[in-house]
Amino acid sequence: MLRSAVPVSVLPAGISLPRVSSTVWFQPDPWGRAGDLLVAVWLLGIALVALRLLVASIRLQRRVARAGRWPELEAGLVPLLSECRAKLGIRRVVRLVVSDAVKTPALRGVLRPALLLPPNVVDGFTQRELRHVVLHELWHVRRLDVAINWILSAIQALHWFNPLVWFAVARIKEEREICCDELALSCLEEEERFSYGTTMLRLLEGFRTAAPIPALVGIVNHKQQMKRSLLAIVGG
Repeated sequence: MLRSAVPVSVLPAGISLPRVSSTVWFQPDPWGRAGDLLVAVWLLGIALVALRLLVASIRLQRRVARAGRWPELEAGLVPLLSECRAKLGIRRVVRLVVSDAVKTPALRGVLRPALLLPPNVVDGFTQRELRHVVLHELWHVRRLDVAINWILSAIQALHWFNPLVWFAVARIKEEREICCDELALSCLEEEERFSYGTTMLRLLEGFRTAAPIPALVGIVNHKQQMKRSLLAIVGG
């Protein structure tokens, strides 16, 4: 009930305040309900995308932990890894793991990066080709690409409904690999540029694309686009 701001005692005789009903009726706002529904759908989408990425990362962790290891192959590549780290000025410790948990060379981890190599790559590639692969992946360490990959994944989760965001993230990942190719080529002599291109093309043609996991940055990604760009870089 509303109260008058004027004392009743000062009102003139014969004048009384009108009665005001204490019941207030509110008209429901359909737009408000629609907005609440959209927010709920948006939050649900974020939760589902984040859950999928989290589950994929945990599965990768378990695969690496449970998969077979080849210590003798890892020991043979330690000098090569140390040489490439020194060439790029990387002081951080980068672990080398030869495991069948991955199907393509990849870098994993932010605080404790690990270079993951499938055993068929180590067995089937020459020392020069393995050097090309290690140089490429170590540039991901220098550029903090795994951390950036987590940021991109968070953006995708927040904008899961926007195809333009997914397209932009895919293009960023393509440019990331091309940039690492160019940086790796800058560490090689001129006559070795063509052999680097041959190594990367061999990876693109013979190995599957890396899984879209935030904790993992694979060397094989968007094969056809990368193949055209790599041919242009090596040819130029």
